[in-house]
Amino acid sequence: MNLVFLALLDNFVSFFRDEVFSNVDTSELAGRNVRDVLKSYFEENPISEPDPGGSGYNFLPEGIANLQNILANLSFGDSLVASAPILLLAASVVIIMGVLGEAFFKKTGIPDILFLMVLGIVIGPVLGIIQPEAVLKIVPYFAAVALIIIMFDGGLNLHIGKVLKTAHFAVILVIVGFAISVGIVAALAHYGLGWEWIDSILLGSIVGGSSSIIVFGLVQKIHISDDAKSMLSFESALTDIFAVIIAFVLFEAMLSGEFSLDLLGATIGKAIMVGLVLGLGVGIPWMFVISKLKNAQHSYM
Repeated sequence: MNLVFLALLDNFVSFFRDEVFSNVDTSELAGRNVRDVLKSYFEENPISEPDPGGSGYNFLPEGIANLQNILANLSFGDSLVASAPILLLAASVVIIMGVLGEAFFKKTGIPDILFLMVLGIVIGPVLGIIQPEAVLKIVPYFAAVALIIIMFDGGLNLHIGKVLKTAHFAVILVIVGFAISVGIVAALAHYGLGWEWIDSILLGSIVGGSSSIIVFGLVQKIHISDDAKSMLSFESALTDIFAVIIAFVLFEAMLSGEFSLDLLGATIGKAIMVGLVLGLGVGIPWMFVISKLKNAQHSYM
């Protein structure tokens, strides 16, 4: 642990030496304390006084914009891809915030996903450390990997007997809850925003269901019965399936200009069959492999 900390500290110091102070003549700073250095800097670069009574009172937005430019120059230069120290520093901050958010969740019950969302807004649109254009091409791959890991970990913590015991409750909850959520969102979009019904239902199918990514993480941390955990996990997985299928069918209908219940039924049946074949064909052999390797020691772990 100490070696890891020293390595991170060395990387942090190297970042400031190579990226921040690379163009600074440090010989001019010899024998001077921080207060004198800052004083001379602000004497050479005075901050203009804002006009509180005028219409151009934008001191805070200008400060944020200047900070964005500084960070962009330090991080990216002429490229959309951040330098290695910036990426490592950003990853470290995300991990630390995740740990702090989980600790805060245990104390207050507020999901740690909120901390990560706020952090993403801060390091993205606000500070400009991560440019959206730089990550748009890789986000789908990271999202797919994250979803696979979360669903796999959630499946490992489920008991098949309890899932079957509560499956009928989960199905009822999916049908009623998802239908009501989609209906409310679609009605608000249609009557409130003037959208077409197909666009409104598409929006409802996207935002109307519970996310398995959040549910699988929360049920392992909250104090509820195992049956409730199994039911909520199974319900969130089914909701994701329905949301994806309905969104896919509506996209096809929007592109082709016609909607068919036969297409909806065929898509649902195909998704169920593919899931069962892959789940049973890959899952059962993998259970046997894990049972043989669960106590094995690996030099790379």
